[in-house]
Amino acid sequence: MIKKLKEEVENLIINRCKQWLKNNWQKPFGFIILTLAIAFVIIIPIHIYIFKYFSPLIFIDKYYFFAGVYSISYFIIFLIVFQAIKYPITKKNKIGIYIAISNRFEDPEAKDLIKKIHKEIEAVLLSIGFGDVFNAVLLDEYKSQKIIKNPKYFCVSGIKKSAWSINLDKARWHFVLFGSLKCAKSGNEKNYKIEPDYAISHKPISSQESYDLGKDFKSFLVTQKWEFQSSQEMSALEVISGNVKENIMYALGVSAYVSGLINIAKIYHEALYALIQARILHESYLGSLNNRLKKYLTWEHHILGNYHLKKDLNLAIEFQERSLLYNPNFYYSHLNLAHHYYLKGKEYKSKTDYHLEQAEKHPVDASYKLSKACILIERENKLKEGADLYIETLRSGSIHPSIVQGTLVFIDDQIKDPLKQYFIFIKGLIYYFKIDQNKSKIFFKKFINDFKEKREYEYWLQKSEKYLES
Repeated sequence: MIKKLKEEVENLIINRCKQWLKNNWQKPFGFIILTLAIAFVIIIPIHIYIFKYFSPLIFIDKYYFFAGVYSISYFIIFLIVFQAIKYPITKKNKIGIYIAISNRFEDPEAKDLIKKIHKEIEAVLLSIGFGDVFNAVLLDEYKSQKIIKNPKYFCVSGIKKSAWSINLDKARWHFVLFGSLKCAKSGNEKNYKIEPDYAISHKPISSQESYDLGKDFKSFLVTQKWEFQSSQEMSALEVISGNVKENIMYALGVSAYVSGLINIAKIYHEALYALIQARILHESYLGSLNNRLKKYLTWEHHILGNYHLKKDLNLAIEFQERSLLYNPNFYYSHLNLAHHYYLKGKEYKSKTDYHLEQAEKHPVDASYKLSKACILIERENKLKEGADLYIETLRSGSIHPSIVQGTLVFIDDQIKDPLKQYFIFIKGLIYYFKIDQNKSKIFFKKFINDFKEKREYEYWLQKSEKYLES
């Protein structure tokens, strides 16, 4: 009886120790205990065996020998275990996806379900069409809990990190899905619910931009289905993996966008946009995602159009036209297209006028008036009206600095034409009202010197002299 009780107590202690090590081996103190325990488990038998059968062959003191063997073994075990607590590093040619779903209630079935979700996500990511570029890693319970409890450690820069705090900097991660899997019994079935959140890596942005992004991601997550019954496991795996796929493609596109990688952003967002179109009518939650994608795709094509303007005018036009497919009333694309078709020549007069009219119908600022002023001067030879509109717009109109710079580039290109040297006056106006009044004198003086004998520019000469005096 006493012997049996002794065995039960010993088994209880051993089991408790095993359970404690299982739950705490990745923590600093548990880590030390584990390495010591493993070392003793290995060293003691080796010590007994070596000194029992091979002691005559050992030429140094057995205690020195034992200390050396123990030290080497402990060091090797330490390295192995330490590597196990580190976050896996994504290869340079891969996109690192971390899945950190915590089994809060330590439910064995839930644990298996998390593994199945991970495998399903892997399969879905392979089917996207980007090739084998995604590396989806399922993090263990300890690492998942660290991320869930302390998301600020990988979201906020400048926080000091140690080996036992969350440190994803060197892991080359791109997307982290984290959250808890809750389960509760209802009758004969279990109900499961994932409370998801995620973070993306990107170049540094302002705290306000970061807040807005987080709010945007969260608002989309809550529209998706993350709750199901155990009997619905098959369909749940499909739905959840689909949810994750949508969030990954959307978020990676956003990450690329805010990091200035516009072409990559466009690729992700176009692919996702194409994927959801057939489902929008049947899955209402996709409506919000569709609207978000249209917004990003509008801007992405617009920015790419601006990028290609100097290299290929036709390609720039193509991008701006595609921008309007996602937002037919997008002001900046209409404004740019009016400018681009103007550059193509008089045969595109109708398209120039159409896009300028559309820009005027949906104004964001007063910059469309600059284009109108240019047309008054160039096409209709209304020098006074055109100059007055330039002055009115530059003096009082709200114009984005990028538009001012773009207008200045356009004016400089016009001045290169020997027949359009009069644009030096317009350049003077831009400098006077928007850039530097002192420097504007250079351009007004040059205009007066070059055009003082040309009476058709009398009004412009008067204005130049006025601004010089002021």
